Amino acid sequence: MKEDEVKEVNVIAIWTADDVSLTWYDFQPISGVNKLEYKEYFGAKTNHPISILDSLGAKAWEVYNYERRNQNEYIQLTEWQLKRCVK
Repeated sequence: MKEDEVKEVNVIAIWTADDVSLTWYDFQPISGVNKLEYKEYFGAKTNHPISILDSLGAKAWEVYNYERRNQNEYIQLTEWQLKRCVK
């Protein structure tokens, strides 16, 4: 982390919800119809995971599962599962 941003690592983020599946590589879109940077798509201030989760929480998304797996010393996988709260 540097200045609230993830640095010196490669980040792949995948978002799937309803009929949408989007992928970002180092926070830039690489698939799907989206052309927005990662933080811009989610309306967050930074690409930091907490900033993204805060933004999703403001849109009624709630984390219900979290799993982190280390494939080896160089690869870490983190999976967040969210549900949308309905009033």
